[in-house]
Amino acid sequence: KVFLIKGNPEKSLNKKDALSLIKDKISLLEYGKIEMMVEKKYSKDYNLDSLYKKANRKEKNATIDVNGNFKYKIKSEEFGTTVDKSEIEKNLKNILKSTEKPIKLKSKNIEPKINSYTLRYNLFKDNLYSFYTEFNENDIERTENLRVAAEKINGTIIKSGEIFSFAEVVGSVSEDNGFKSAKVYQNGLVALGVGGGICQVATTLHNVVLRVLGLEIIDRKNHSFTVSYVDPGFDAAISTEADKNYSFVNNTKYPIKVLASLNYNKLKMSIKGTKIDDKKVELWSETVSIIPYETSYKDLSTLDPGVEFVKSEPKNGAIVDTYRKIIENGVEIKKEKIYRSKYIPLNNYVFD
Repeated sequence: KVFLIKGNPEKSLNKKDALSLIKDKISLLEYGKIEMMVEKKYSKDYNLDSLYKKANRKEKNATIDVNGNFKYKIKSEEFGTTVDKSEIEKNLKNILKSTEKPIKLKSKNIEPKINSYTLRYNLFKDNLYSFYTEFNENDIERTENLRVAAEKINGTIIKSGEIFSFAEVVGSVSEDNGFKSAKVYQNGLVALGVGGGICQVATTLHNVVLRVLGLEIIDRKNHSFTVSYVDPGFDAAISTEADKNYSFVNNTKYPIKVLASLNYNKLKMSIKGTKIDDKKVELWSETVSIIPYETSYKDLSTLDPGVEFVKSEPKNGAIVDTYRKIIENGVEIKKEKIYRSKYIPLNNYVFD
């Protein structure tokens, strides 16, 4: 219900004068009660537009309050209220003439599109997409890094309109946070770095996000070189030193949940949510140009401490464009280039 009620007078104090008087009393060491003049002020907020804005209340969908991975509770919806502007205009003069008698306005309730029952029934009921990549389970330290990162992400709930940030969810890439030193590539050489391998977790998740409509990628950067576990144009790099993060926003109407697990030599990522249409996504990449690798001669004695030489197969760099096509009922409704990736070549290093 909506009522128009004339505001009552309120007492008002000049704050600037009050502060000045208090300071004077303190400086003169005059303690005790301080008496000040106050005046009655009436609300002047009686114009049509401001009253219309106050009388109308927007509805709110039911949502969830999240408290850790897998933990949540449903927050009830709120009905909205709408009042015709002409109703307020018609009664505005009456309310100004009246005393404190409320005037009832004709109003309508606006029902939210998603109520508690609808949300509870549809919450995480569909597997929106799953994707897996393979890894060498015999590389113990790297496998442990995959497990730790996946475990921290598993069960993460992202409400409608919220942002998922890999850096925030996984936390610091440090030994204190459970990560091990594992091999990472640096300009064709191998060095030990804490958290080596977590890029594969971000990449696997990225390939799920790409295929779920309504998830918008905010921050994604490619690796310096192409990687072995996905095709060029489909990787996502993570690096605290190079300020590389991976993040996306949930623009769907419902919350989503990210699931991550390791099984033998496979890392699997899935997103659970609520499917509201039958649109399908097709992805592909196109190589724009090739950047040939070169042969470089180096002296082993010039290597930094902790860096060891590994004989790697040289490979060309490339500039790659990644595309997405959206199909509904067998008909293409949208085709777009998502982003461009630039990979430097992995040179053929020869050490003396």
